[in-house]
Amino acid sequence: MSPAVPVAPPITRTGSRTRFLKDGSKSWMRNNSTKIPYVAVHLLGEVDAEGKVLVKDEAGTETRAQSEGLYPTNLDQQPDCSLLFHLSEAALLANLLTRDALTLPYTTTGNVLTSINPCKPVPELYSVGTMKQYVGRRPAACPPHLYAVAEQSYRNLSRELSSQAIVVSGVSGAGKTEANKHIMQYLCWRAGQRTDSKTPTRRVSAELLDVQLSEVSRCVLQSSIVLEAFGNACTTNNPQASRFGKFVRLLVEPDGPVAGAAIDAYLLEKSRLVAQCDGERCFHVFYQLLSDHKLCTELKLLGAAPADPPAGGSRRGSALPAGGSRR
Repeated sequence: MSPAVPVAPPITRTGSRTRFLKDGSKSWMRNNSTKIPYVAVHLLGEVDAEGKVLVKDEAGTETRAQSEGLYPTNLDQQPDCSLLFHLSEAALLANLLTRDALTLPYTTTGNVLTSINPCKPVPELYSVGTMKQYVGRRPAACPPHLYAVAEQSYRNLSRELSSQAIVVSGVSGAGKTEANKHIMQYLCWRAGQRTDSKTPTRRVSAELLDVQLSEVSRCVLQSSIVLEAFGNACTTNNPQASRFGKFVRLLVEPDGPVAGAAIDAYLLEKSRLVAQCDGERCFHVFYQLLSDHKLCTELKLLGAAPADPPAGGSRRGSALPAGGSRR
């Protein structure tokens, strides 16, 4: 009978984390607030036998905290969260917010791209010059961006000749609609960049990169204007909220150009046609219709005005909330 081999006790998540909770170090402490789930604190001692340690927050308030609710901080932000030395929910959140403050809204975690809506125009992020930086490059070789995701999908499509899928998800106001537009724009633009099969993609000439979008590509991109008119509405949280889901299929020719698109729309709030919550509106198309005085006259809607709710709509809804748009 062979002798028993001693087995080392497993290192628990709490135990391994506690090794970095030293006197004078900075940590994230779990907070009861739903708006600020973690706050930065400095340790004023070592973790005692009860698993507690004295900490001081940025306001100077001292308290004894359980080590289970403390998470070590990282020295610097990373473009890929999987590269963080200390990996926790607090570390992930801090990394995302730090990058957002640096106007770096995109961060990867492996193959997943996370974006934080900057809620302001950032034109330098979405130019043709920026697109060129991602042509023929792997996602790991360039800064995180929607273009990197789109480029990887296009390269896989070209090499494997198999359909690719990109899923854009998030809460209302997260920027899903705009993200989808940028992905579509890149794919339509990229599909027009044809090279000789013997020429490596990374050596594409500047002349080819500056090719104009085809008429089909322009129609595909401009279709979002019509879809948003009939499917978007003003809510209390977002004046341009999409109230529908859509499944978009780009049809690409074997030699590269976009041949067309198929869009399946799923209206999520048909009830909005007859009733809206306080401070919200019906779908944009009705207000666009009523904002054109000449068209209202032709349709004999002489008594209508842009400030009136559309026919059949609830008067509990607001026609134009503060900060809203008449789009």
